[in-house]
Amino acid sequence: MPRLDVSDTTEIHLRNIVAFEQAHYPRDTYITDYLKVLDFLINSERDVDILIHKGIITTLLGDSNEVATMINRLCSNLIQPNMNKEYLSICQKLNEFYEKPMNKWKAGLIHDYFDTPVKTATSITAIILIVLTFV
Repeated sequence: MPRLDVSDTTEIHLRNIVAFEQAHYPRDTYITDYLKVLDFLINSERDVDILIHKGIITTLLGDSNEVATMINRLCSNLIQPNMNKEYLSICQKLNEFYEKPMNKWKAGLIHDYFDTPVKTATSITAIILIVLTFV
């Protein structure tokens, strides 16, 4: 996924590009599609923090909540009759992955018991003690 550099003027530039695409190239809305996918991914400042950590977003604003608000504001009131098939496919695959109970269970397990090195060591020790107790 291409990196998005966010600064004070990013919203103005992106709004102008989206307006240009909507007016002159309604069938080739690559930037609008990209922003829609970002809007799909970003709902809170925690989502922005994850994307920053992965290198998808770089920001000079300092506050992840501002980035989340900007992305969500950019995509409101957009009329988009068609979306790029590749982006649509990515969104559908993400939804399918998210809806599988096994993936939710694994994510919860990792978050609760293996999030930090201390939690990991404690969890492994507890598992070993339980197994030794049964033996």
